[in-house]
Formats: sequence, structure tokens, C-alpha cells
Amino acid sequence: MSVPRSGSITRIGSLAWSEIRLAWRRPIYVVLLLILALMSLGFVLGGVRISTGSVDTGGAKAWINSEFNLAFVDIALLSLVLPFFASVAAGMTILGDEDRKFDRILHSTPLGFLEYATARFLGAVVPIALVLFVWMLIQIGLYEFWPLDNATEVRGPFDLL
Repeated sequence: MSVPRSGSITRIGSLAWSEIRLAWRRPIYVVLLLILALMSLGFVLGGVRISTGSVDTGGAKAWINSEFNLAFVDIALLSLVLPFFASVAAGMTILGDEDRKFDRILHSTPLGFLEYATARFLGAVVPIALVLFVWMLIQIGLYEFWPLDNATEVRGPFDLL
């Protein structure tokens, strides 16, 4: 396997950037962010729960903002929601090329199959990564600063790391 040339990286970057720019016009990323944000709000307010057993047996209750509680909630939520949205986002780029007749232009350029696949992969992954980053900021805001009645009992000290 050879090292990519600078022209190859430029082609990959321009194709990926064109996909990233168009991604924000698609409602799938907004819907993903809304689902994640509303589920996080439900976890904070107590309306949404993931039960793994009873804490009535005398065990210590984890704070809602502890890294163990957040890891458990995030893994459960992301394993249910993210695969669907990631597969749709990655699959729609190729169908969009055919709808816009963009595939005919691509076949007439020196763009290789690996370059095309890499660009489309980056074009699908970068918007999802940005949605997850915004969701992380929303979680920090909700879990740390949302006013709760018994905040001193359920919320631990804030540590960004």
C-alpha cells in the first residue's frame, strides 16, 4: 500500500468537506441531538430510568453526575440510538450521489475507490462526532447546573476530567 499523495489528500478533503457542509441541512443530525438531549433531561429529572437492581437494600446510591453513572447511562443510550443514526447517515451519502447524478462526475475524475470511501466515511463520521460533542456539553449543563430540589443529595462535586 502506498502513501497517499498530496493531491489524493486534497481530493479526499474536498469531497469530505462538501459532505460535511451538506450534513447540517439534513434533519437526521438534529433529530439525533434532540433525542439524546431529551433523554438526558429525562435522566436528570427522574422521568427516565435504567434499572439494574434495587438500591433499597442499603447500598450507597451513586450521584447522578458520577463517572460510573454517566458511563452506564451513556453506554445504554448510545447502544440503542447511535447505530441506527450512524448507519442511515453513512448510507444516505451514496444514495445522495446517485440522486444528484454526482456519481457520473466522480467516475470521470481520477478519484479512486479508496479515496471516495475515505471521503464519504469522514463526511458521515465528522457530523456525528460534532453532534456527540454538543451532546456532551448539554449533559454537562444538565447534570451539573440544572436546578434540582435535592441537589446536595444527588449531585456530587464537578470535575471536568
